[in-house]
Formats: sequence, C-alpha cells, structure tokens
Amino acid sequence: MFFIFDPELLRLEKMMQMIPNFTPRGCGLRVYDNKDLPPDGLPHAELIRNTMCHICSPAFQARMEDYLTERKEQAMNYRGQRHQALFQKELQKRENPTAAMLCALYLLTADCRLWARTRQNVHAADIQFQGIRLGDVSPEAYTLFMTAKDLYCGSKHITVRDLADKEIVSPQLFGILCEAMTLRRYGLAAYTDTDRRMQE
Repeated sequence: MFFIFDPELLRLEKMMQMIPNFTPRGCGLRVYDNKDLPPDGLPHAELIRNTMCHICSPAFQARMEDYLTERKEQAMNYRGQRHQALFQKELQKRENPTAAMLCALYLLTADCRLWARTRQNVHAADIQFQGIRLGDVSPEAYTLFMTAKDLYCGSKHITVRDLADKEIVSPQLFGILCEAMTLRRYGLAAYTDTDRRMQE
C-alpha cells in the first residue's frame, strides 16, 4: 500500500482529485493529436500556442502568453542541463517513440529523484504507471509525475485550473508542462524542430 505523509503533497493531491458532491474543478488536460506535421519554419512558440489554442480559460491563456513573451525565440525549454542531457540520453535508446512516450520521458526526466523512482517502469515501448511507487518526492516532482500520467494514460489528475494557479504551479514548471503538451501533440516533429534550431 502506498501512503503520502508529506503535508504539501497531501494538499496537492486533494486539489488534483475531484471531490464527490462538490462542483468539479474543471476538466483534465486534453491535447489533441496532430496527424499533420507542423509547417516547416514555424517558430516553436507558435507550436506551443497552437497546442493550447483550444483551452478556453482566460487565466490559463494569460499565463501562457506571459510565458511565451518571456521565452521569446528560445528553443525547447529544459529545467536545466541535467534534464536536457538525461532526456536526450533516454531518447537515444528509443527508435521512433510515440508522442505520448516522448512527452512522458520529457516530464519524468525533469527531476532526478523522480526519474530514479520511475525508470524501472519505463521500457522501450511503454511505461507501466500502475507499478510506480513514488514515495517521498517534492510537490513539483509529484506534479510532473501526475501530468506525465495524464498525458500518457488519459487520466484526469491535473486540470487547466491547476495550471493557471501560480500557487500550485511555479512559472518554471508551467513552462515545462507547456513544452510537454506540445510534444504530446506534435511528437518528434516538435522535438526535431527545436533540436535543429539549437544546432543552427
């Protein structure tokens, strides 16, 4: 049996779960698959904007525009050099990963402790989320994990309202989650595009 003893994680878990007999907090994250490749030369910020265009929350849209203004014309956003190196190392082990696998790997490798707890359940072709026991992780790592699970499995732990709330999701984490949703929509096309731009 898995128990969370950290009060901050308990608070986050309560906020991320629907409570029976109360007004729902909102729908979970939905990212629509894009069967077409993005137009060549489209700035990465536009890929992010296209991914989020269906989200009708004014608070979320305002936060996303702030993020896009701040990041300007940068290539793909990482949490740091360790995140980038670990993600690229894991990506090299997989040939033609699905968009779901790509975004889950991106999120799970964003925190070294989270990756240590999850990597045994990440295989070449799938991720067995049901077998993962997180234990003591930070609130940010918990949010990364639940978002990875939602985007990979279609579950609904994280909502748009959670993402729009600056007390729940820090600005840096918000950017990471936006990048992950873009990877979930465009798959390798979004990653290859940003990888190519970094080399130019």
